[in-house]
Parts: sequence; C-alpha cells; structure tokens
Amino acid sequence: MRGARAHFRMTTLPRVADLSPPTQDDPARPASPGAVAWLAASSLLIALALSASAALLVDYLRPAPLFCDAGSGCAALRHSALAFVGRLPLPAVGVAGLCAIAVSTLLRGARARTANAALAAVAAAVAAALIITQLQLGVFCKYCMVVDASCLGLAALAYVRRRHAFDRPPRAAFAVGPAAAFLVAAVAPAVVAIGTPVAVPPDVAAELAATPPGQVCVVEYVDYECPHCRKTHADFAPIIAESAGRLRVVRKNVPLVTMHPHAMTAARAAACGAAMGKAEAMSAGLFATPVDALTEAGCAALAGQIGLDAAQYRACMDDPQNSRRVDAEREAFRAQGGRGLPTVWIDRTRIEGARGAEALRSAVADALSAHAQAGAARNP
Repeated sequence: MRGARAHFRMTTLPRVADLSPPTQDDPARPASPGAVAWLAASSLLIALALSASAALLVDYLRPAPLFCDAGSGCAALRHSALAFVGRLPLPAVGVAGLCAIAVSTLLRGARARTANAALAAVAAAVAAALIITQLQLGVFCKYCMVVDASCLGLAALAYVRRRHAFDRPPRAAFAVGPAAAFLVAAVAPAVVAIGTPVAVPPDVAAELAATPPGQVCVVEYVDYECPHCRKTHADFAPIIAESAGRLRVVRKNVPLVTMHPHAMTAARAAACGAAMGKAEAMSAGLFATPVDALTEAGCAALAGQIGLDAAQYRACMDDPQNSRRVDAEREAFRAQGGRGLPTVWIDRTRIEGARGAEALRSAVADALSAHAQAGAARNP
C-alpha cells in the first residue's frame, strides 16, 4: 500500500520542464499584439514600395514605359541626373535596398533590429532628398512618391521596433506570409509587362504596309519645339545616316500648342517640306533652328535655304488642307493612346521618350536583322 501511494505521488507530480514558462522563441508563446501590429504595418509598406520600385524598373528597362506616361513627372525624372547611380537605374538600387530591409524585418534578435534601423534610416534619408528634389524641379513621379513615403514610414517603424524590442513572432506563418507578399509585389510588374503586348496603331500599320520589302519602317511622332524630341533627333540622325537606303523614315506632327507657341507653325512648315519633296532637309533644319526662331518668317527663311520655291512654299502654308493634315496626324496620335513625345516606331518596336542613341541603335539593328533573316528564308 505504501509503495502504491509513492508510485501515485511520483506519477502525478509535474516535471520541472512542465513548470517553465514558454521562451521568447517558443512558437507556443502568444504573439505580442504590438509585435504583430509592427510586422503588419512594416510588411504593408515594404510590399507597396517594392511594387512601385519594380514598376519603375520595368519602365526604365522597356523601350516604352508601361506604368508611367511618357510625358509625366516619372519621365522627367527618368531623364534627369537622378535616374542612375553609376550605370544602375535608381529603381534597381531601390529594389535591392528594400529587399535588404525586408530580410532584416523578418530576422529576429538585437542584431536584426539594429540592421533594420540602419537600413531604414538610410532609405528615409534618400527618400527625403528625392522628395525635396522633386519639389525643386516642380515635377512629381507618383510611383517615386509611393516609394519615398513608404521609406519614411519604415524608418519610423524601425525606431519603434528597436525601442520596444519587437521581433517577428516565431511561428512560421509570420515569416512565410510576409515573404510571399514581398515576392509577389516585386515580381507582379514584370509579369504584367510580359503579358502586355504592344499593339501597332492603324496609321503605323499603314506605313508598314507602304514600306518596300527589306526596308525598316521608322515612324516618328514629333513636336519641333519639344526638348526631348530635339535630343532624340540628335541621337537618331547619325544612325539614320549610317543606314541610308535601308530605312524609310516618316515623321508625323504632334504640335503641343498649349506648351510650345511655335509648334504649329513648325509642324505646318514640316508638312509643306514633305509635300514639296524636302521632308528630311526641312525636318533637320527645324530641329537645328532655335525654338524662338520657329516663326512664320524663320520657317520661310529655312525653306529658302533648303531650296524650296518661295511662292509655292507660301501657297502651301496658306492652304487650309495643310493645317488639316497636321490636325489629322495629331488626332491619330491621340486616338491610338499616344502618351508622350517623342514616340518612335521602328517596325513594330515602340520607343517612347528620349531613350538615348543606344536604344535606337539596338532597335534598328534588330529590325534590320529580322529583315535579313526573312529575306534569306524567302530566297534560300
């Protein structure tokens, strides 16, 4: 009987381990509401910033922007000194930095909290500088502002985390869920870009059909006062000269009359130059003329310099049909969803904005190569 009582006491007494409270890393420990709220807010801001940065990176890498209009504040910043860090697009640096912040957010411990605070502080300093720069330039990129505001918020949350020693709760769901959200946010813009085909508008398709076999069709939508159009012309002119006889170049006029006071006069002069057989010479002259000289008198002087008959040129400029042609080209551009100038089609490749000589040269080389392969297939 005494042995039975002793056995009962031994089997019913709790073990020392059973009396120990759950450790901080024990998944069974209830998650701190403060830590959960911090993690949820941080994850949301990281996902927002990653998605916006990835969208900007897609636009930097594509010949034509998908998410930002070519004439928007995004485009203005993309052509500024802020666009690249060395040879790296600024959005690529942003994506890398946000990935580092994401990793430090999901890691646990004092070192992770210190790293998170340091990374977020650097991101916030860069974001504040970019916001100030946009204010100084008077242009605003909506995607940049999402990234910058998110980085400022992440810096505040990193300070709260360090002060209260918040860490991600140890259960796996608190790591897997945010990590999956970060991955989707970073990849989604690229998936959208891959799944979005470039539709060739009807007026470009008509020019493609009119281009002789073996030649590359180039359609440029321009405003002769537009600074980005002028830069693109300077980049493109040597490439066109190098490929003489292999390119058919057509320029269509999209005068931005609300921004450029001489744009319509220059467009009408370009249309007359094309009608009188001097399209290239007139376009080159208009781009080379100072914008303040693109007046009726200035354009008439240019017409004389390139050898146009003065009376015929004057009659063309006064002809209402000439103005209607310019209006029709501008309306066709708007109807196709044209978003900014310059817009250049090289066969079926669209390039929006001043993307530089390398992008133009690459597109021309690809088109010429495709025509050469097609010719070899027709004549084996």
